[in-house]
Amino acid sequence: MLVLAAGGPQTTFDRDAAQAELSAVAVRIEQLKARYATGDGSVVPELHQQLVRAQELAQAIEATSALPPPSGDAPTAEELRERADADRDEADRLRRAIERIETRMAELQFGPRAPEANLTSTAPARASEVPAMERLAMLEAQRNGLLHRLAIALAEAEHLEAEARKLEKAK
Repeated sequence: MLVLAAGGPQTTFDRDAAQAELSAVAVRIEQLKARYATGDGSVVPELHQQLVRAQELAQAIEATSALPPPSGDAPTAEELRERADADRDEADRLRRAIERIETRMAELQFGPRAPEANLTSTAPARASEVPAMERLAMLEAQRNGLLHRLAIALAEAEHLEAEARKLEKAK
């Protein structure tokens, strides 16, 4: 939740409110997943919306945790590099999560066989295939959110490395 300051374009972020909202969203996601598991496909749009909101909140919280304390001294080049390393570690974690999601997507699309062995049918989709299509859409949304977070993590790591190089040159 971003709150605009009355005095101008500057924004403040209420981290505690965002964490509370993220907790509430997580509870709702679990409720929706339980309903979906019982065969209630009508929850998919709301589940997708809640997953997207959870990713937005997590990104905002992560972004504020990477900021230095406002009253602290400026970080050293070594501290900047440590933070860049942490961002690269996060990027590696995100890549692995993306790979797992892509594997699940391929299994939904092609089944346990190799993709080359799957013959595409021109017959209309059977009702039993609709849940798999919905799961595929949810996985795609999760994958897109992770790709976005990956881009942010890599950009932040590069930015921190550049700042560290500037500090070293200034010495």
